[in-house]
Amino acid sequence: RSGLSYKENKELEALPGLIEALEAEQGGIAARLADPALYRAEPAVVAQLNARTQAIEMELESLLARWEYLEARQAGG
Repeated sequence: RSGLSYKENKELEALPGLIEALEAEQGGIAARLADPALYRAEPAVVAQLNARTQAIEMELESLLARWEYLEARQAGG
């Protein structure tokens, strides 16, 4: 028997998909930021994309920590 509640099990199952979606968004943002024309044409968008990149980083750190925690609990640790 795992040490997780039903809700925690569902959360653990959902985490890889959430992480994958954030990483995909992050990749899309990086591709947009790699275009020098964006910096000239839309500097405000660059600022928004940079802010979103930072938010994604923080969210990913949080999700990865939660995933590790839930996996450790599931293993009985």
